[in-house]
Amino acid sequence: MTYSPQQSPLDEAPVEDLVSYTISPRTGRLPQAGWNRLRPEGNCADRPRPAALTRVMPDFPKVAATPGVQDWSLVAYDTDRSGKPINVRSSMGTGNRALDAAAIKAMRASRFSGGARTGCVYPYWRSAGTLAAPPMREAIADSPPSCPDGRDWTQPPTLRFPEPYRRRRIEGWAIVRYDVAPWGQIGNASVIEAQPTADFGRQATQILSQARLAPSAQGRTGCVDRVKFVMAPTDAPPADADDAARFY
Repeated sequence: MTYSPQQSPLDEAPVEDLVSYTISPRTGRLPQAGWNRLRPEGNCADRPRPAALTRVMPDFPKVAATPGVQDWSLVAYDTDRSGKPINVRSSMGTGNRALDAAAIKAMRASRFSGGARTGCVYPYWRSAGTLAAPPMREAIADSPPSCPDGRDWTQPPTLRFPEPYRRRRIEGWAIVRYDVAPWGQIGNASVIEAQPTADFGRQATQILSQARLAPSAQGRTGCVDRVKFVMAPTDAPPADADDAARFY
């Protein structure tokens, strides 16, 4: 499968793409021209804008997550004079029906200032579920790493996921070959195999290039290691979540 970038002016871009960007911006805030396309007709955006007096959120862990995909649901609603949401409905989203239903329920239980308003919208999103990596071929999975004494790190690897895959909780692995100089510097790193994409191989070689092993008399050549990129559980403490790549 090949993805190709497409560019279009803000006044022509699909509204769903603009909403998705506001939920996970990558290069700054969406310009005002984009926001204007997201807001339905009505007075909800008029100043002073309504403030959330009670913002009820869905019980997200009970909403089934889609592996590798961040789901979102844009809820449209009006408010009566007391600030109670009325005419609550799902405007657009990624098609996660459980999230759509939970978002509507949460919005109906919320309350706002500002009196009667029309044309209000609010997005709810559910982080992606973990998408496991393809299994290693049996011959690779069972073979021991070479240079087993080469784990004496003087500068340990910084074990990080490739960022786009971390955001979508997509796991992977790489088999890498490298040499070690007598003074411990790693060089000639190359990828034997990587799954599900070559990005995991590039990340593994970058991890190795920034690490250093203990000096040895002769150095080492042809070392082979397996690097597994494994997502920490969603309820793990932050310190554990950082240790997302492992040498085997």
